[in-house]
Amino acid sequence: MTADILNDLAARVEAGNVILRMRIKYEARAKDVRLHRRERSRCSHYVQALDEVAAAIAKENEGG
Repeated sequence: MTADILNDLAARVEAGNVILRMRIKYEARAKDVRLHRRERSRCSHYVQALDEVAAAIAKENEGG
């Protein structure tokens, strides 16, 4: 039972780390003026989507 809880926690932490790394990458690209406006806009939308996913995960973790 304890091993299952720890494995679940580890998976959630890893998922959070993946979301954070992706958000950092796309946020940097969204601000990179060397890219075309369409690419920056696409990356900005990805950042918004990742924020929404992170918020949904946080809400689920709170039990709500």
